[in-house]
Amino acid sequence: MHSKLAILLLLILCSTSSVFAQQPTTDKPITFSLQTDIVTKHWESKSYNEDPNLIVLEYYPNNNNKLYGIAAFKNSFYQPSWYIYTAKRYALYEYHDLKFRWKLTYGIVHGYDDENGKYDGFINKLGTFPAILPTIGFNYKHLVVELFPLANEGFLITSGIEF
Repeated sequence: MHSKLAILLLLILCSTSSVFAQQPTTDKPITFSLQTDIVTKHWESKSYNEDPNLIVLEYYPNNNNKLYGIAAFKNSFYQPSWYIYTAKRYALYEYHDLKFRWKLTYGIVHGYDDENGKYDGFINKLGTFPAILPTIGFNYKHLVVELFPLANEGFLITSGIEF
């Protein structure tokens, strides 16, 4: 948890530094986003993983609202997993450098395993499956924060930078 707090503070410092504080231009649009989890909470404490070590890389072609992403994480059952997806972002509200958005991602999740009947969840029996994941969040200059619902199990908050 301390390392994630240090990473978050570093991201905030970088987003307000003179290097990142410049206004984006059409010559150099934002094309990538790099995020990590800062809060993970499951509604029930069934010894679920609350520290998924999530790393998300997103690519924005042509600086539009369509994006492609990949997320690597340890799932709720401590198993290494991947989510490969495409998405579209939708503006909710903008005020100067502060932008509230929601995003709908859809793709393939891989890495869930029932480990010979150890887990009774249907997701674990599938192993690899299609997923749709809505998010809501905001951007301030190059800083991004997003909230992900974890189906009916809990939520995840990520933070990162766009560059």
